[in-house]
Amino acid sequence: ALILLSLSATITAQDWPQFRGPDGQGHTSVKNLPLAWNDDSDNIEWKVPIEGLGWSSPVIADNRVWLTTASEDGTSLRALCLDAGTGKKIHDVEIFQREKGGKIHKKNSHASPTPILDGERVYLHFGTYGTACLSDEGKVLWRRTLRYSHVHGPGGSPALVGDSLIISCDGAKDPFVVALNCKTGKPRWKTPREDHGDRRKFAFSTPLAIELKGEQQVVSPGAGGVSSYHLGTGRSLWHVRYPGGYSVVPRPVFGHGLVFVSSSFDKATLLAIRPDGKGD
Repeated sequence: ALILLSLSATITAQDWPQFRGPDGQGHTSVKNLPLAWNDDSDNIEWKVPIEGLGWSSPVIADNRVWLTTASEDGTSLRALCLDAGTGKKIHDVEIFQREKGGKIHKKNSHASPTPILDGERVYLHFGTYGTACLSDEGKVLWRRTLRYSHVHGPGGSPALVGDSLIISCDGAKDPFVVALNCKTGKPRWKTPREDHGDRRKFAFSTPLAIELKGEQQVVSPGAGGVSSYHLGTGRSLWHVRYPGGYSVVPRPVFGHGLVFVSSSFDKATLLAIRPDGKGD
C-alpha cells in the first residue's frame, strides 16, 4: 500500500483529526488546494510504502500523520505515525496480535476504521478485534474488546465527543451503541439498538454528534433505521425507520436544522429528518 501527501508548499493545512475532517462532515477552511495529482510528481510531496493492508483514512495533526494497517492475514493490527513533511516513520506500534485473523469481505480490510486525534492521544478501533488508546509518543494507554459480529469485518469509525468515544457496534445479532470513557476505555453506557424488523442487523456507519437547543445528541444509523441518543446517558431520543436498509455505511450530515442520512441495501433511500422529535 502507499500513502500520498499532496500539499502545495504555500499552504498550511488544517488539522484533519478524524474521519471526514475537523467537523466530521468533510469541511475544511483551507483555500486553493490542488485538484489534480499524478505519479510523475505533480503536487506529490512524498510517497512511502506501507506494509500490510488497511482502508482507514490518514489523520493529521501537529505535523504528524497517523494511520492503521494490518498484516494480510489479519493477525497483526498496527498503528503507524509518519512525519507529515517528509513521510519518515516516527512510530510503528503493534496494537493487537491475534492467533487467527477474522473473516472479512473481499473488498474490506482488517484495518478499515479511521483513527481519531485529540491533541494528546490517538484512539484506534479495529471492530470486535479491539479498541485502544495511544499517547502521542506511541505508548499504549489502554485496550478494550467489544464483542459483536460485524459480518464483513470492521468498517465504521468511532466518534470522539467531549471525553467519550462513541462506537456503533452493529453485527449479525444484538447490535448496540456504546460510549467509552476516553481516559480509561471503560464503558459509560451501552444501549441496544431498536429492533426495526430487518433480518439483517449489520451496518458500518460512523456516529455524528449534533447540538440542538444547547444539548448534544449522537446520531447513529444502523440496520433498518437511524437512532439518536442522549450523549450523557445513552437514552434513545428518537428513531426513524427506513425500508431495506442494512450494511449502511454513510456518516450522517447535519445542516439547515435537519439530519440527512442514507439507507443502503437493498433499496437506498435518502432521508431529511427533524432532530427535535421524540420516540418513533
